[in-house]
Amino acid sequence: MVHTPGSWRYDKERCGIFAGESKEDEDGLEVGNEVRIVDLYGAMGGEDTDADARLIASAPDLLGGCQAALAYLADPASVFPENREAATQIIRAAIDKAEGRK
Repeated sequence: MVHTPGSWRYDKERCGIFAGESKEDEDGLEVGNEVRIVDLYGAMGGEDTDADARLIASAPDLLGGCQAALAYLADPASVFPENREAATQIIRAAIDKAEGRK
């Protein structure tokens, strides 16, 4: 299974979750490779909508953290603390993003 690569971000103003970059050129036209991952128009509203959107937007980061942790845990002979620290940093950053601290 392949998902849209890159970091995803929640844009409350535009009611969606996006990947890639987009900007206006000198003629006012949008150029770039931005992709709308999730359309939140018509979403129920309330406090949980923002939390749900942040969690969805952090999915690639959470996947990366799980993959890093699994790679570390699957190798019982690994005694390299930098591997554990790298996995820990990835996971903490993903959790912070999911919980709206990043």
